[in-house]
Amino acid sequence: MRRLPLPSLLALALVATTPFASAQDAVDLSKACGGDPAQALRAIAAADGRNAAQELAAALREPLDGPTLLALLRFGLGHPDDAVVVGAAVLGRGQIVAVPELARAATVAVPKVLAKGSPLDVDAAQALVGSVDVPAILARAAALPDLLASNWLGHAHRMMRAEHVPALDVAARAATGQLRATLVDDAALVAEYSGLHEERVVALQGWALGATAEPRADGLPQPLRALLSWLVRDHADARGQFPNQDVPWTYRIRRAPVARWLRRATPSAADTDLLLGVADLPDAALRAAAYAAMGALACEPTKARLTAAADAGSATAAAALARRGDDARLDALLQATTANELASGLAVASPARRLRFAADLLAADADVASGQLQAVAEAAAGCLGSDAPPFDDAWFDGLEAIAFAAPDLAPATLRALLAAIPSCATARLCDRLLAMPPAAWLASATPGITLVDELGLEVDDDPWAGDVGWRGALPLLEATRPDALRTVLRAALAGDDVPARDAAARLLLRLHDTPSAAALVAWVRAQPEPPWRALGDLGGAVAMAALKAAAADADDDGLRTLAQALALADGMPRALATEWFTDDAAASVARLLGDGAAAAFVADAQGRDEPLPVDDLAALAGWRDPAAEAYLPAAVAAASAAWDEEQTVYWRWVAAVARGDDDGLAALRALLRDGRYALQSTFDGRRAAAVLGREALAFWIDELGSNCCRKSDLADDAFAALFGAEPQSAEEDVEPAAARLRRRLLPLQGRLRWSMLANGLVVAGR
Repeated sequence: MRRLPLPSLLALALVATTPFASAQDAVDLSKACGGDPAQALRAIAAADGRNAAQELAAALREPLDGPTLLALLRFGLGHPDDAVVVGAAVLGRGQIVAVPELARAATVAVPKVLAKGSPLDVDAAQALVGSVDVPAILARAAALPDLLASNWLGHAHRMMRAEHVPALDVAARAATGQLRATLVDDAALVAEYSGLHEERVVALQGWALGATAEPRADGLPQPLRALLSWLVRDHADARGQFPNQDVPWTYRIRRAPVARWLRRATPSAADTDLLLGVADLPDAALRAAAYAAMGALACEPTKARLTAAADAGSATAAAALARRGDDARLDALLQATTANELASGLAVASPARRLRFAADLLAADADVASGQLQAVAEAAAGCLGSDAPPFDDAWFDGLEAIAFAAPDLAPATLRALLAAIPSCATARLCDRLLAMPPAAWLASATPGITLVDELGLEVDDDPWAGDVGWRGALPLLEATRPDALRTVLRAALAGDDVPARDAAARLLLRLHDTPSAAALVAWVRAQPEPPWRALGDLGGAVAMAALKAAAADADDDGLRTLAQALALADGMPRALATEWFTDDAAASVARLLGDGAAAAFVADAQGRDEPLPVDDLAALAGWRDPAAEAYLPAAVAAASAAWDEEQTVYWRWVAAVARGDDDGLAALRALLRDGRYALQSTFDGRRAAAVLGREALAFWIDELGSNCCRKSDLADDAFAALFGAEPQSAEEDVEPAAARLRRRLLPLQGRLRWSMLANGLVVAGR
């Protein structure tokens, strides 16, 4: 591969530190292409056939390094001449470059895919498109041969969002063969993850299979009956594949939307045989849904089937019997300590029975109450699978007032209530807990707070912590009464109760409570394995003096940890400091104490054979220290010499995030909201969450409920960045995570507060 001269490389490195400056300012594309770059790209578009076009593209690409190829792709993809855009799309075939010019390129390219005389194939288009291009993809696919269109739509499933289901429905009903099957599956996939358009998708699946049912005035809706009858009659197997003998392809029925609609529907006596048949299917979600529906009937055959299932351990069957008047079954469910059983019982209990359950809970021994409240928290977090109803906050209407009025409420029970039941997460109950002696409730946090790998303090999930947004009593206290919590913790740190003092110290270190620095230094020094990095995170003159004193007496092994702690205290980004393992710890400490953390890091980096990886460069780009800022261009130049075009554009995005570049961030936001495949494949969900900010909660919930790829590639990591945890979710859940969070969390986004304890957003008490 021919490399550009050194001045051009240095110019490119400078461009890389200022994302989205035109690369043409740094290189002469005409020289790189041996002539007019637009004409070179037009020649590719005008080649005689796709093979000839790809050969021309390969010849143009071969001598170019990554930054130059990226510059040429951006030049071509955004060009006003459609032929130049087409040539650039062929040139970039298979390359995943998330650049703003994709929007223009996709608009031009998608209608030309596999058209007569066009060199564009599906692979060339795949790297260009986003969710916003789905209507155009559907329009073009309708004109293509069946297998080619089906292949394209199969790959494009990761572009699908709930907003596309109506269009997918219409397209499927106009298609035939394998394309119809693919379109049906794309629509059903989105319904499975989002919980939206489920009834439409069930009707579509039944229509595609030729399932029919006679119209009826009552009972299960006709489209639901039709598909269930089809499954029961002929076509179910344990693998979830349902081949239709009349057509030469296989439909995969996505059963979660079917089961959810069945749970919501009201059957009549005429549906008895059908429900019994569904209950015999091998699919657990459909079986449980059939049991739930049987709870609305009164016939003996369904009672016998429910009794057998309940005796075999089905919580849904037991709840269906309780709904039919079996009080013993209801009592057993409400005394359980598993999420499925307790949620199933609460769903069918009357409001009066739920209040009695609440009163019994508050009066119970703290250990018993804690066990049941942990089950409630698991239910609220969606840890239910297919055998329980979705958690409903209305189950605990009135409990908060009862708890507030209870004269002898145990501190441990109150703490668990705050963590487990969102309607009890109120400011006045927080105040009541904070008014109790810390030794009575704070020490119970100790098993959930650990020092992890000596890299700093981490607060593990509270055993009663619920879904994202509800991470336990301690984050709730911090979000609701931050000053009062710190006051209580400082008092406990100064007190004589050892467990409470240890818990308070760990929490105050996590909260970076500099007013407690002297007491925290004393506590750290007293530990068998002092968490020096926690003092580095704390920072300030007191912590720095303690770290310097410790470094003066440390051996070589101890100096490595103390070098990192000192670097943290002197402002080194945590992403760099916690991975900073110097070859000569004593020399690094001496340099750090003499010249500062940035100078020490730069000296160490310059002495290494390998350039800094992109993630380290991103942390370096955000470090506001003169020595770090002065070193960044050279560090980027050294690293970028080996980058291809994908790595180059990735660096430009992470640098835009690190530096808060307004123009770059605006372009990145547009790519994210467009749902670009290129960005989904190359970018990091945690950075994406930072780009869009907490006000994008609705967007991330929709992404979580779009499809498997968007969920796992971006949305899960975005939620981890925003809330300190991924949502509990599985596609076969009775209520998917997106539907649960849309219903329960989205209305409360105005109460979200950042919690250092949870390392995420927490709903503050009202």
